[in-house]
Amino acid sequence: MKNITIYTIGIVLAAASFLLDKAALNFFKLINNDFVTALMSVVTVLGSSLAVVILTTLIFMFSKKNRKYLPVLWITLIIGYLLTSLLKTLTARERPESLLIEETGFSFPSGHSVAVFAPFIIIKKHFPKLKLYWIILAAIVLFSRLYLGAHYLSDVIAGALIGYLVGDLVIMASDKLKISKFLKF
Repeated sequence: MKNITIYTIGIVLAAASFLLDKAALNFFKLINNDFVTALMSVVTVLGSSLAVVILTTLIFMFSKKNRKYLPVLWITLIIGYLLTSLLKTLTARERPESLLIEETGFSFPSGHSVAVFAPFIIIKKHFPKLKLYWIILAAIVLFSRLYLGAHYLSDVIAGALIGYLVGDLVIMASDKLKISKFLKF
């Protein structure tokens, strides 16, 4: 039931965010300054697919008890990446014109948002003490994508929702199939 509420709120926010795309872009143009731009240029790297794979793998590698869930984590991240690539190709939404960093490819959904939200469920389940830190990291990464003009508000909200959904579905499937019992790492 809790996830139904999360998905309902996520869908409403995603739908509403399309109406706020232009206003959000204008807001971030107004608060633009060199120091924050430099900081956000570094922060945004933490949300790249590669950085998320490395960071989450390290988290799981240092826990002997949870190491067996690494394949589930990797499956989650791979599915998130593939789904993002497919949706970017299908929607072919151009990036905003106000880019403060060099970006290529299409805008919708935000791959960084998917990457940081896809592993959230598995982190929340196996490392509950880290969940708040992960959400803070995810929020800062999403903020960086907006601040740098790499995405519209709707791109990051939809990406976060898609990432969360992918993580949730993979965890449910892995629990139901007892995948971690068969995969030893």
